[in-house]
Order: sequence, then structure tokens, then C-alpha cells
Amino acid sequence: MAWAMARARTDLAAAGPARSVVVAHTFLTGGEPSASERELSLGHVDQVGMSVFDGIDYVALGHLHRRQAFDGGRVTYSGTPLRYSFSEQSNVPSVELVDLAADGSIVCRRIELGVGRAMCTLSGELEALLADPDLAAAEQAWVRAVLTDRHLPLQAMRRLQERFPHAVELSHEPQGAVVTDGSAGPGARVRAADPLDLAVEFLRDRRGIDLDDAERQLLADAVTAVRTGSPA
Repeated sequence: MAWAMARARTDLAAAGPARSVVVAHTFLTGGEPSASERELSLGHVDQVGMSVFDGIDYVALGHLHRRQAFDGGRVTYSGTPLRYSFSEQSNVPSVELVDLAADGSIVCRRIELGVGRAMCTLSGELEALLADPDLAAAEQAWVRAVLTDRHLPLQAMRRLQERFPHAVELSHEPQGAVVTDGSAGPGARVRAADPLDLAVEFLRDRRGIDLDDAERQLLADAVTAVRTGSPA
């Protein structure tokens, strides 16, 4: 990018007094990314410093999907015209109308586009989400649902889509769940552990909550059946 800007400054110098606008696709240091952008790097360099654009009247940047501005609005990302992931659900798609006045001033006006389907994240137990009248607006949005039921309900996505036809993502995070790193521990400890304890630990790790007595008994019966070769 520094090489390209050096070429641009050479051309500007040859052209004489003029206003200058740079349009570039790059990751500016200090910019706020989202989960949607692809990696953009050359060698081990993935970001470009602000000083690369020194002396340019206005810099219109692409790559980062969030609308953001730097240096008093002289350097701007307008953001994407559509949302590409739930990390962008708060983004308002827009463009920038920029006036470069003869006196050297810059006036930027944001124009919201009003395009694309809205996005939202819903969290709660399945039955509550399906019955809550306050969620009517979400019926027309792309929906990410975080279900907090103790047990993941059967056909949860299908039931969600009956009310929220544009539900596209579902995760299960039971209330009271404890986040772990998912590590199983040293192999020797695993080999020496009782199979029932391993099964209980696995389910606790996956669900983030302890098993109730009935679940423990079902597991115990299954382990016994495997050990003895009798039907559970």
C-alpha cells in the first residue's frame, strides 16, 4: 500500500494543485473488524498505518464491514451495503455522500440504505420464545437463537422456523452452564477412569450442567449392559 501511495503522490505532484481522493481496499490499523471479513495480508503484514494516507484530502476504504471514520472523517469505511453475519446485526447499511468544497473543507453525509433483512439474536427457553408476543418483529428477520432449556428440545430448529421462518442458527446454552475449554485431560487419566465417570464428565462438558438422578441411572444401566453383554 505504501508503494501504491508513493506512485499516487508522484502523479499528484505532476498534475499540479488538485483535490485528491483515494479509494482503497485495506485493513487500517485501529479499525474494528467483524466476524465476516476474510484475512487480508501480504507476507506477515495484515494492517496499514494511517500515515500511509498522509496528504490525501479524502480516503474511502473498503474491507472492514462496520461503518467507521478516522482523522475527523477524512478516512472512512462506509461499511457493507448488506449484513453478512450476526456479528454485524447492529450495523445499519449506509453510504457516504462526500462534498469536497473549493475552500478545502470536507462535508460527509451518511445515507442509510434501508436494504436487506434485519438480524437479531433471541435467547431463552424454546417455549417462551415461541409464545412471546414482543418478538413479533423477529418473525421477518434473520434469527440466531440461543436456547437455555436444560435439555435441548426435540426438533428445536423446525419448531423455531414455524414461527421464525428465517431462523438460520441455533445454539444450546443451558442456564447455569459452566464454560470449559473442552480438554479431556492426560490420556493416562482417561484410560484409568471408570467408563461411567467418563460418560458423566463428557455430558457435563458438552452441556455445561450436571446430570440429574434419572440420567445418571440410564447411563449406569447402559454401562452395565455393555460390560455384562445383557440388554439394557
